[in-house]
Amino acid sequence: MNKSTLKFLFVLHFLIPYILLLLVVVHLVFLHETGSSNEIEMHSRCEKVGFIPYYLVKDVMNIPVFMGFVVLILLYPFELGENEMFIEANEIVSPLHIVPEWYFLFAYAILRAVPNKRAGVVAIVASILVLLLLPIVTYIYPVSEVVNRTLIALFVMVCVLLRWLGQCPVEFPYVSIRLILTLCYFILIGLIMALWVLTNLLHYVGEED
Repeated sequence: MNKSTLKFLFVLHFLIPYILLLLVVVHLVFLHETGSSNEIEMHSRCEKVGFIPYYLVKDVMNIPVFMGFVVLILLYPFELGENEMFIEANEIVSPLHIVPEWYFLFAYAILRAVPNKRAGVVAIVASILVLLLLPIVTYIYPVSEVVNRTLIALFVMVCVLLRWLGQCPVEFPYVSIRLILTLCYFILIGLIMALWVLTNLLHYVGEED
């Protein structure tokens, strides 16, 4: 990786937040003008919940939390980073312990849990793609709501542990724990989707009867 590539990646990381900010503004404009989608297909304005003040107050309550992170980043910019990030890139010598950013640590832990390189690449891609399935699970019927919440809580715990294991060295017992939690990651995703499909099928069968 030469200096031109590093400059390109730096500019890309610099521009992406502004692009996301623009998309957020566009999203808010459309949400204000047309309203959000809903599962029961309500189109009458009198049946909808207004963006102001309900959602506005909800968003304003989140501002102090995000501002806390901003202040933390501005006052202590290097506390959450790795020391090896400040070493100049050298194509001949590889760092002994490479750690990505915290939001990729769970996928990096899954990659390191698989001994085969090709299988590891498939696993890391699958670990990100399966997250796209979660928005499909829009509603779980009350019969299985407790089970669904339990599965989601376990899934969040597994993700947190995988993030911690992503920065641990490749040695015992971290390797074995990574492999176990990787299996739990995909099993929990499968169980959540299976529960959603099963409850919807039972609901539709009950409506037909």
